[in-house]
Amino acid sequence: MSRPSSPTAPERLSAPPLSRGPVLVTGASGFLGAHLVAALLGRGIEPHLLGRRPADAAIVGPRGAGLPLHRADLADAEAVAAAVRAVRPEVVFHLGAYTSVDRAWSHQGAVLRDNVLGTSHLLDACLEVGVGRFVNVGTCEEYGDRPVPFAEDDAPEPVSPYSAGKAYTTLLCRMLARTQGFPAVCLRPFLSYGPGQAPTRFVPQAIAAALARRPFPMTTGEQTREWNYAPDLAQGILAAGERPGLEGEVVNVACGEEVPVIDLARRIFQIAGAPLDLIRAGALPHRPGETPRFFADTRKCREMLGYSPSVGIGEGLLRTVTWYRDRGVGS
Repeated sequence: MSRPSSPTAPERLSAPPLSRGPVLVTGASGFLGAHLVAALLGRGIEPHLLGRRPADAAIVGPRGAGLPLHRADLADAEAVAAAVRAVRPEVVFHLGAYTSVDRAWSHQGAVLRDNVLGTSHLLDACLEVGVGRFVNVGTCEEYGDRPVPFAEDDAPEPVSPYSAGKAYTTLLCRMLARTQGFPAVCLRPFLSYGPGQAPTRFVPQAIAAALARRPFPMTTGEQTREWNYAPDLAQGILAAGERPGLEGEVVNVACGEEVPVIDLARRIFQIAGAPLDLIRAGALPHRPGETPRFFADTRKCREMLGYSPSVGIGEGLLRTVTWYRDRGVGS
């Protein structure tokens, strides 16, 4: 069965994958997945979505309301196969996953079901129909507690069931690329923030406290992280769907700018016009085994994806605080 709108063979070989045929996104209901859908729509591409829920309307906007949703649980091999056969995608962006970064062993069952078996089922279906590019979106958590900056040739050191499951799917995709010529590329996006993020995350929590002018308890905050504006990060992921020569590669998607957590909190409070003495640094203990420094080596990202952030942290935080203020957060 052929795709009705597929280009001819010579056109297909010369065209980037995103222009060849349908695009399928898993995990579009998540924060980064929804921003990727918004980025695709901004390029005039209307993706098919595979999952249990549509993309977050607060992020995607009204343009996402009519996108085709193929309701399937990644753990259901038959449902996944049926959806992939129906779409016959040229490019697959795989972000669907159980995403708790908690280090408790009790999460391993969900990780095995959703992340390991779910990815395996999706790969089976894509191998059956044939795809032009499979973008497996992993996580910076795969690096664990290694020395910084984290580079793609560093051996993974997972510190949670989630990061171990993601590291396994990276190895699985790379193995298929090497042994079967499967057109997979594996990305490791670093920490993100931006409009529509869950209120349980650090940046939305700090914004809510700053806008409400209430105390914000946190750790001492000397640990460092890098912070990526989600709409920017989505552009880096999108680039992996069209840049040539990525098959079998692992690529960070990141800005590489190391920022102490306490400095980020202060920036948020300053942008919101809130008193800095509301920040209660040291009121909370550090998590056991918390990584003290966490940022990326971005050389491969710049060279292979052609990606570097267009929005700096100051502007990104300003846009994010404004987005939450406009929606009445803190009032």
